Amino acid sequence: MKKGTKVLIGVIGVLAVLYAVGCFYFADHFIFNTTINGINVSLKDATTVSEAISNRTPILKIVQKDSRGEEVIEHIDLTNDCDGTMSFDVTDILSKQNRFLWFVTALTGADYQSTPVDYDYSEEKLLNEVAGLYCLQGENIIYPTDAQIVYENGELQIINEDNGCYIDEDTVWEIVSESCNDALKMGNDLTVNLTSSYVTADVTSESQELQDKISEFNEILDKSVSVYVDGYLARTIEPGEVKEMLAMNNSEFYVIDEKAGEMAREIANEYYVSDYKYIDRSVLKARIITALLEDYDSTVTVNYVISVKGYVDVSISNQMLYYYENDVLVLSSPVVTGDQDDPEYYTPTGTFKVRKKDVDCVLRGDDYVENVDYWIGFDSTGTIYGLHDASWRSEFGGDIYLTDPSHGCVNMPTDKIAELYKRIPMGAEIYIHN
Repeated sequence: MKKGTKVLIGVIGVLAVLYAVGCFYFADHFIFNTTINGINVSLKDATTVSEAISNRTPILKIVQKDSRGEEVIEHIDLTNDCDGTMSFDVTDILSKQNRFLWFVTALTGADYQSTPVDYDYSEEKLLNEVAGLYCLQGENIIYPTDAQIVYENGELQIINEDNGCYIDEDTVWEIVSESCNDALKMGNDLTVNLTSSYVTADVTSESQELQDKISEFNEILDKSVSVYVDGYLARTIEPGEVKEMLAMNNSEFYVIDEKAGEMAREIANEYYVSDYKYIDRSVLKARIITALLEDYDSTVTVNYVISVKGYVDVSISNQMLYYYENDVLVLSSPVVTGDQDDPEYYTPTGTFKVRKKDVDCVLRGDDYVENVDYWIGFDSTGTIYGLHDASWRSEFGGDIYLTDPSHGCVNMPTDKIAELYKRIPMGAEIYIHN
């Protein structure tokens, strides 16, 4: 036999032995150049690999944002921070590798993915980690604000929305806890992007709702209001005046009460005839307010109030009020007056006239502020003493005035003064006696 032939047979023999050894060895070991879940497991047995993968720590990368919209990144180590555990068994992967072609795998490589057969973590500790995230700290939270309309110097403007920097805590927990399960289930690190879940403003400067409001408001500002008294044009409130009488709160127009009252007073005074033929200012004012808020040219119509001769009799000792029209008793009511023995709570006696009628008033004193629906003032100015409702009282009449007197006014039940207010004319006499 030639020497070359002997060498060839020797090489083949060695390779055959190596191949046989490889086939035997890789029956329970991973072949060269094999990775599982990104870990090189070459020449390792299934038990060793299972333990190595199980000991790997999955990390959650939490992507958030700050008030400038820039990314803020934090990490949660599921093993060290949340007592996360994973159990792997890679024997099924080992059984899949072709040990008889081990030399091919050694050259080309093989990559496998394994999922845990079991995993667990501390939900309480994960909750603590979530609660400590940047996005849930009070100093980092900016709640979104909607775009809104403002009205300044007779002009409408839009203040743009601000999306702020806010994400709901329940949303964060839902996303992170689900990602925690996924990371442990897959045995891999995971990126959790919260930025798309931040709350944004409901109304933007481009919202159709806002644009429609602007159009509606411009129509309100550009209109006029015609006021008719008994069928005759008394006053036209031009657009310039309309703008001065309006203000805005929470992107809604309202009428400045004082300006509407002043307008009603001017018209009522100009068309005043007598105490028995006059314009009810409260009615005119209410109708002007309604008309000013319409988004089209509107008309206000009022008629003269033709009043009969009215007369009020107030008995302090009896704590009763009687109202007569043309000497006929049409209304009576229990009242609460001041205490005549106390100068601080004294109700003036004598004959007076109705000097002022008003609704929705605020009464102020040194130690009180009270709202009343109706006011019938009878002192010389019509602003100090008057007949008015007293919603804070549950009873009237009797001896109440001796222990819980008024501050000098005549208190009446709301339903009674509401009726009296409708009936009594300006200038009607009021007689108050003991």
